[in-house]
Amino acid sequence: MEAPHTESGTQAVLREDVIESAVRFLMDPKVNSSTLAKKVSFLESKGLTNAEIEDALARAKNTPHASESNTTATSATT
Repeated sequence: MEAPHTESGTQAVLREDVIESAVRFLMDPKVNSSTLAKKVSFLESKGLTNAEIEDALARAKNTPHASESNTTATSATT
């Protein structure tokens, strides 16, 4: 059995479960109005690495929000 890497190699390994949780946090409507600096600061306080935060931010940006698609559909019918 291999032991998990605990030294410099860990930064290269992104924790998928942590990133998914961060994406859900970033997509929360209550969090949406916060500044980027506050969001990043919060994620850092939860122990995410810079690479994990950057990945979560990119995923959240590329994931459509349910409320946005509803708004678009509503405005298209008027």
